[in-house]
Amino acid sequence: MKIKISQLLIILLISNAATALNFNTNEQVLQWKTQKSIVKVERLDNSYYKLTLWKLPNTVKDSPDIILDDGIFTYDGKKKASGYRFNSGDLSYLCAKFQDRNALVIIKNGKIISDEEAQEFSTQDNSKTQESKIDRWRSLPIKEVALALVAIVIIILVIRFRKK
Repeated sequence: MKIKISQLLIILLISNAATALNFNTNEQVLQWKTQKSIVKVERLDNSYYKLTLWKLPNTVKDSPDIILDDGIFTYDGKKKASGYRFNSGDLSYLCAKFQDRNALVIIKNGKIISDEEAQEFSTQDNSKTQESKIDRWRSLPIKEVALALVAIVIIILVIRFRKK
């Protein structure tokens, strides 16, 4: 199968547009405070979760003590509990939501070594709303926006000329 130059150009332009529009869309799932730490879990673009943990007295403005990617969502219907599990060597970190409480549970080799009750915690100013899609567009560099728009226009023109 031969690929025409116009098809290759379209593929390259679509690729550039996709790259330009691929902004960080991590969504915060929870942010908790325990007696010993601050815990944040975010949903990543690849459907996994990211754990960021700060040991107190550090704050979220400091460098985190632990960052773990590739976390998974878990659910136990019998216990009516859900949570996010992250593994690091022989340690597992579980941000668990039980019916009556939230907890950061740390497991080592199958044994619970820490079970800290967690409270909802926010560092965001409630008067500020989350960034809208338009604000995200505004924050993109002009070059990427221009490339994305050029790619869209070329795709539309190629589709129109093919119909004729």
